[in-house]
Amino acid sequence: MIKPIYTMRAAEVGPRLYSAVKEAVQVFLTETEFQNDIEVYDFGAWRDPGYILNGVYQKYKSIDWYLLATKHFSEREDQFDAGILLNLCLVEPWQIDHPHYEAIVVADDLYHGQTNFIVGLSGLGLGMVVSAYRFMGLSEKERIECLKTVALHELGHVFGAVRPGKTQNVEESLGSHCTNVCVMRQGLVVPGDWLKITADRLRTGRAFCEECLRSMREGLKI
Repeated sequence: MIKPIYTMRAAEVGPRLYSAVKEAVQVFLTETEFQNDIEVYDFGAWRDPGYILNGVYQKYKSIDWYLLATKHFSEREDQFDAGILLNLCLVEPWQIDHPHYEAIVVADDLYHGQTNFIVGLSGLGLGMVVSAYRFMGLSEKERIECLKTVALHELGHVFGAVRPGKTQNVEESLGSHCTNVCVMRQGLVVPGDWLKITADRLRTGRAFCEECLRSMREGLKI
């Protein structure tokens, strides 16, 4: 099913970092050749009219409510569970009336399951959330480019870049990942691995390998 992509940011995320994620979406659409099939809507730090009433954030009315609800249900005080945020996106009423993919960038540190931390999480066919938190010690240019790489990586998972059952050029490391020169490689060491993957992306001028591109195109039958 062809759906639009909704991009959003937490209020604490600055314009340069948000632009990195939006640019990643455009690179993704260009390389996959989806640019004429998938629309993109920029919601920014989204707040619907009436999103707060008597000092209380209203359910599903703003990015603020999603993040507060995620933090409330997360088990750790200094991080929040990205899986909870994606689940809220899955069950939100907007998905019924206007099916779409999510592309969210936050400033908070993320985790999921038993991980110490993660820099991003995705749901196949649903959307993704990425965090700038673990890249804040880098130079501004490195921070922006690494965040762009992570966003491309998570978008690849959303659209099935590393398809189930693939046996060649794939490794199982917290999920299936590509082993080609591709943003779908796993980045376990942060920021070191992501700096390397980013350097390869900038050097080659492309994000995805042909195998991953083929999987995504076949997945949407475009």
